[in-house]
Amino acid sequence: MKKLIALSVSILLLFNLNAQTWKTKIQSISEKPKVKTLRLKPEANIKIGTLLIDSDSLKENKYYSGFFIHGGIDSLRIKLKSITAYKIYGNGIKQDIRIPAKYYWENTADTIYNMNIALSDVHILEYQKFTQKIFGNIEDAVLFSSLAMLFISPFICYNYKDGTFNAESYKYWALGSTAGIVLGMSFQMMGGHTKFQFKPGWPSEKAKVWSFKN
Repeated sequence: MKKLIALSVSILLLFNLNAQTWKTKIQSISEKPKVKTLRLKPEANIKIGTLLIDSDSLKENKYYSGFFIHGGIDSLRIKLKSITAYKIYGNGIKQDIRIPAKYYWENTADTIYNMNIALSDVHILEYQKFTQKIFGNIEDAVLFSSLAMLFISPFICYNYKDGTFNAESYKYWALGSTAGIVLGMSFQMMGGHTKFQFKPGWPSEKAKVWSFKN
């Protein structure tokens, strides 16, 4: 009985630990000094970009996409979905390769698809909050249904029996689909992703630049 209780408590503690939000301070280095708290929850969609080479003959970077697991003082851990590698050669040739996680390395049962990334290698961080994900899903549903309504409404308003078109009815269908598209775009503004750039000049030369504050 004691062992069962101890096991239950351990599972609950592990669950609470995994459910904790990782918080770390970041500081603006491109404008007036400003410190804010970056918060990441487990299972949040995350994308990390790293600039590997930046020379006249070759520019190379990688993006790691996956789900956030947890973070520490000098690194964070993600469940990797895929890696996209980009290369731009001095002669203008561009190359990009997307590698699914299962082909990236030889996995073991305990660490399958999990990897640590040093904060010093995080040059851009993009993630999606829970509310952003919800609004994004609503946006997709509303826009799809509105566009479908706009497409099929002429067929609905056409009387195939006598070959006439009900313009009055079509006006309301078109108005409803247009309102839906506007609503969907409003949800799009509330959805999206949160993005922080940590390397001056990359990937955007004009973006605000941050640094991790230990």
